[in-house]
Amino acid sequence: MAHLDSRSDQTMSEKETHQAELKTNASSDFAARTSELDQLLSELETGPVPWAEGDRRALVRVLIDASLDGDETTLRTALDWLQWVSACSDGEGTDPRSRRQGEIAGLVSVAQYGLRRAQAITLAHSVDLRGLQGDFLRAVARDPGCSNSDLVEALNGMDETQVSRTGAQLVKLGLVTKRKIGRRNFWDVSPRGRGVLRNAKGLEKRGASPPIAATEPAASDRVLASTLELEQLHRTPTAAAVAELANLSEDATVLASASLVSHGLMSRDTGQPEVLHINDEHVSAIGVSIRPDSISGVVTDVRARSISSPRRRSLTGQSVETVVSEIATLVQELRADISSVGSQKQIIGLGVELAGQVDTAKGEVIFSPDLQEREGVYWRGVPLVADIQQRTGLSTVIENDANALAAHEQWFGNGAGAEDLVVILIGDRGVGSGVVSGRQLLHGARGVSGEIGHMIVSDLRRECRCGNHGCLETVVSAAGIRESAGLNSPPFDLAPIAQAVDKGESSAIDAIKIAGEALGRGLSYVFNVVRPGLVVVFGPKELTQPDLGVRSASIFLGEMENSAKSGSFPRDTVAPKFALYPVDSSLGARGAAAALLHHLITQPNRARLAEIALRADYSVG
Repeated sequence: MAHLDSRSDQTMSEKETHQAELKTNASSDFAARTSELDQLLSELETGPVPWAEGDRRALVRVLIDASLDGDETTLRTALDWLQWVSACSDGEGTDPRSRRQGEIAGLVSVAQYGLRRAQAITLAHSVDLRGLQGDFLRAVARDPGCSNSDLVEALNGMDETQVSRTGAQLVKLGLVTKRKIGRRNFWDVSPRGRGVLRNAKGLEKRGASPPIAATEPAASDRVLASTLELEQLHRTPTAAAVAELANLSEDATVLASASLVSHGLMSRDTGQPEVLHINDEHVSAIGVSIRPDSISGVVTDVRARSISSPRRRSLTGQSVETVVSEIATLVQELRADISSVGSQKQIIGLGVELAGQVDTAKGEVIFSPDLQEREGVYWRGVPLVADIQQRTGLSTVIENDANALAAHEQWFGNGAGAEDLVVILIGDRGVGSGVVSGRQLLHGARGVSGEIGHMIVSDLRRECRCGNHGCLETVVSAAGIRESAGLNSPPFDLAPIAQAVDKGESSAIDAIKIAGEALGRGLSYVFNVVRPGLVVVFGPKELTQPDLGVRSASIFLGEMENSAKSGSFPRDTVAPKFALYPVDSSLGARGAAAALLHHLITQPNRARLAEIALRADYSVG
């Protein structure tokens, strides 16, 4: 028992010292906050209605700061005043004060949640969660209804006397309940105790002490990104669901969402349960697609839907300096387009896609077969993100073109919510793929993943740009199909092939069949490793519009499906669904924007979504 008493004495000594320091440091802060609140409430009481945006935000900041510091006095003062103003405003009809009534209701909600959190923090500080009391409380939460002997077994070093003593302390605090049956005690956690654990769990999950403020970007990022993720998965983004996905306590989630609502980034339904929503009217993203002879860009909302007309700029060269300079100019033009229609959307970042091997995590183009710094010198090891961010000032994400389309399909397209899918992109000279497995977009080591175009599948053994012979893209790309039909490239137009197919010319029909069979064979290899539920193929309209009666597309689809099925194991399983779409002028740019949004949604630290969106006017916290 001596070692337990020593541990308890040491912990309590540390705790008392810590609390004394907190009290000393907080006293001046509390006094300053009280003075600030008195002045603010005086200005709001006599000022114009509805309240100015800056005043409302200032009050939100005071409320949230007070809740995070456990300043119950400030919160009670503000709550009493708000409830008094609300009562005085009842029945005022449709004049501007009726709008203030709605604002007051929202602020009352913030104050109430803040007070509840402040009380939980105060209570948590009174409980030794790092010592015996915390061990006891967590053990009971893991095994409700446990007995003294159960706790002795779970808590190494505690005997029954220590268990009873610690339990009695927690009963007095209202954190656990005790039932006595015969001579045995049985323990359970009270609602108040669950609140303390929930608050402590939120801090542990974030790995931070003191807690991350609910108004800091770290919390706001998680709430915003998690809400978007739940919406895309067609799950109701209740505050509890968002809190779980964001690794935050529910109170911290509610407070962070209050800040986001006040800035227009989110809205919420204050029913039971409370439901959060992304406000599409406030934030936007820019996507840019790089091709050998041009770049194109578009502005999208947070669901990768275009909200501006696509813009295109021709490239006079392919050097990194030239391309980055053109991207900077294109971004300026897109920003001007949005401003010209009076949009107040905040741009959260820039997504860029291109063909080649891309290390998204490092922001580096490892190799691009389409871009040359000078004749014969291809892009290798280009720190493209750093270069673009320096020129545009926008947080930037780069991605392989096929992976960008896979991100688009996974989150915003046909594959929204799908666990496993494959996206194929048929280009002028190459064929790429993006693979989603277990809802994770696969990048592989150093960005090398999904290189279906370089599977050896063709018996024709044509030399590929990579140096191998018989690669899939040598017969499936537009240039490969034209070569199979006896035509040179460029151009890469497949219209002559489709016209020849309609006329029944065997050389054109064979070229389409060769392409379909080769792609199906390559897909069968993929299916035997990753069995997707959906395959989405993007390419020329001559290959992707069978529903519109394009005969070449019907032949291509039939050959691809048959070849994929015959090469898959086992053959009697349900075949993946196929969806074919033509490439349009803004597809690559929308894919790039989707890659940015995908990155913001899926990164462990939730990136910096809210921070970026509010950088210009983030005044809360």
